[in-house]
Amino acid sequence: MRKLFVTVAAIVLALVFSVTAFGCNLIETDSEKDMKQVVATVQIEEGAPKDEILKQDIVMAYLNYGYQYEQQYGYTREQTIKLIVDSLISNRVYLQTAILKFESTDAIFAIEKDTSKDKWDVERYLSAEEIIEATYSAKKDINNLIDNYMEEDGEKVKDTYTEEVRAIPTGAVNAEDEEPTIDEKKVYEIDVDSTPERKKAYSKVIDLLEVNSLLGEYKNTAKITDSEYYVETLKGYKEQAIIDKYTKCLTDSVHAKFGLDDVKAAYAEKLAEQKKWTDTDYATALGAVSATAPILYAPTGTYGFVYNLLLGASEDQTKELTDWKEDKKNYTNADLATARREILASTVVKDQRSSWILSGYDFDGKQFTGDYAVAGENSLQFYGKVNLLNEDEKENDDYKAEYNVSETTELSLDKFIEEMEKYVYGEVKTDKETYEANPTYNDASVYRSFSSSEPITNYKEKINELLFAFSTDPGSLNTYKGYLISPEPDGANAETYMQEFADYGRKVVNGEVGTNGYIMVATDYGYHVMFYSEKYVAGFEYADLETYLNKECADLKGEFADWAAVLKDMQDNWDGYENTDNYLYTLYSSLVSTKISDIINKDYNDMINEYVYGGNSAVVKYEDRYADLLEG
Repeated sequence: MRKLFVTVAAIVLALVFSVTAFGCNLIETDSEKDMKQVVATVQIEEGAPKDEILKQDIVMAYLNYGYQYEQQYGYTREQTIKLIVDSLISNRVYLQTAILKFESTDAIFAIEKDTSKDKWDVERYLSAEEIIEATYSAKKDINNLIDNYMEEDGEKVKDTYTEEVRAIPTGAVNAEDEEPTIDEKKVYEIDVDSTPERKKAYSKVIDLLEVNSLLGEYKNTAKITDSEYYVETLKGYKEQAIIDKYTKCLTDSVHAKFGLDDVKAAYAEKLAEQKKWTDTDYATALGAVSATAPILYAPTGTYGFVYNLLLGASEDQTKELTDWKEDKKNYTNADLATARREILASTVVKDQRSSWILSGYDFDGKQFTGDYAVAGENSLQFYGKVNLLNEDEKENDDYKAEYNVSETTELSLDKFIEEMEKYVYGEVKTDKETYEANPTYNDASVYRSFSSSEPITNYKEKINELLFAFSTDPGSLNTYKGYLISPEPDGANAETYMQEFADYGRKVVNGEVGTNGYIMVATDYGYHVMFYSEKYVAGFEYADLETYLNKECADLKGEFADWAAVLKDMQDNWDGYENTDNYLYTLYSSLVSTKISDIINKDYNDMINEYVYGGNSAVVKYEDRYADLLEG
């Protein structure tokens, strides 16, 4: 959700200083006294404080974000400054309105208040924990700002091995340090002089605060927490907490009107719609299927999905196969399959994830961790030689291991199959000699196959781990369920894939290798290791929401007692589910998202129309006091 207050974050302020250092002339003729001029006041009712907006606030907002309107969107200086002033005024109106609502008898805004504090004191409306959070954030901003000015010892050479950039799992980000507990945040302090380097960086920060007229009482106390920058930053975090609480009250008022029965009804409507699909509608939906647009009912046909791990042909192999076709000219499918088998016998399989290591993604020296470990604790080791670059820094508090890759292991086809089978099944399941003597399929296109329906923990996660590690087909990564396999086309339709891939894909979908087996088949692209994923036959259906969720979203339920409890947690922590792709969130969001946006936007527009444009004296501007900023 868009924040309605602009807080001065350290990383942004670092940008402020860099802009200043590079010669921004917005304030070069303005004295500190000039910066303290009041350019607007906001007081939405008698008795409310007369919030003052200073000229300095405009300048800081310009340096924080306003200049981007000129650079990126072509705004004039005058347009930008006027936009900033309107935004600062609107923010003050919003804050005062929120406080009035918290003091009203409106049940929507009933919150616990610290009655020992005065009405207009923001801490009256914040819990002790929320105040600790705001203070921690402000102090962390100062520490981050000092960090930005710490001198680097120099860059380490990490990349001694070049690989293609590898796609990462959707949404993967490096793990952050564990969030401190509230007790740890309570005692968190600003580090200004723990090392000579930090003391030097702190001195630079003080100089830059002084240049920007943000020292305030620091001049008298020499305490960074008395600086105007810190005071204003802390104030901003507290005010933001008020706004967050206010908008959460509005959001909760919408949530209170909906429960699991409403989501079940929405599901029933989706299911009813799918039961009306024509064959064309169904085929189109299958082509766009995803976690947020799943198939709930199959009206016709036998469709399914397979995971495709492509062990791609090399350039030399591709050329050799092309030359063979040109030389033979007239050849049978059996001839081609035999030729491919001979040519692709020299295939070398390599781990494709070197760029993850060189990019500093989460890695423990042997395997990837966090979001990059698709199979979690069962993630696949990296096949290559890895070197630790910064072992001498292990004693540092902020130590993060850095590696390079000097070599990736080359696996033959048979060695790869051995490693793959041990990883997925716990042991080697096929043997080259006995397999060739008694193949499952009497076809030279097939190199290996294995049939099994024995349950395997994290089976699909392991398959996707293999795809990220070894597949040379970019389209095989980050799919919902793999590649769609359609029934055999009639005379009016062409085959979507290469014939061998389509033929054996249909065998996989039809259960010829069970639910956990594979077929390894050759095409001109190389060897495709195809694993079963999902199958939809005519009449297949998830009869109700809970049936679907129990099958497709079991991980979401976790230790919750039931799906109603999951939904309640979703309602209470709405923003925390914002990037999820589970179907419960998708359906529930379709019921409430527009209503939440509407109520928040209407509430905001009503207060702005009343106090800013309503013709009363709630807002007073002194435009002449910032007229000089409009030029440029």
